[in-house]
Amino acid sequence: MSRRPAAVVVALTGLVIVAMDWVPTPLNRNIAFSEPAARVPGSVIHGCVCAAVCLLLARQSRWHVRWAAGLAAGWFALVLASAILNWWVPYVAGRYPGEIDPVTYAAEYASNVRVLPAWPGHPVVPDLQHLLIHALLLGSLVACAATAARSPLRPARSAEPAPAPARRGAGHSSI
Repeated sequence: MSRRPAAVVVALTGLVIVAMDWVPTPLNRNIAFSEPAARVPGSVIHGCVCAAVCLLLARQSRWHVRWAAGLAAGWFALVLASAILNWWVPYVAGRYPGEIDPVTYAAEYASNVRVLPAWPGHPVVPDLQHLLIHALLLGSLVACAATAARSPLRPARSAEPAPAPARRGAGHSSI
């Protein structure tokens, strides 16, 4: 996978995450229940990480891309694991190991647009906002991992040997 698709999906992921923190839509009515100061750290972290990854993927040195994409894949895996604990374990297993429990869900997220059905005894249902974010996180993870896997581990060596450095004073008399 070339660097361009990875950079595009990472940029889109960052933009959507930050937009969902600040732009009110039916997908994210939950932002009405949080103070702006509480949303700033997440927006800054996700925005800066995604911007830094995009900039590093754009570098001309291909071996830097491997490390940037590999670290980014690790980051997106960590964020996706958190999303799974917060949303998918409660939805599928009815257990609440993350921040989203039935009380929090009912108070903050229940009015967001949902497309998945509710299950009896499983009141936490991932909403459309989080389905979109989780899909983008997965796409960023896959794109970055593929980019890292296809990039060289170290800089390529030049096929031509470098010229020998000139010796000081060679062929000249020093007076």
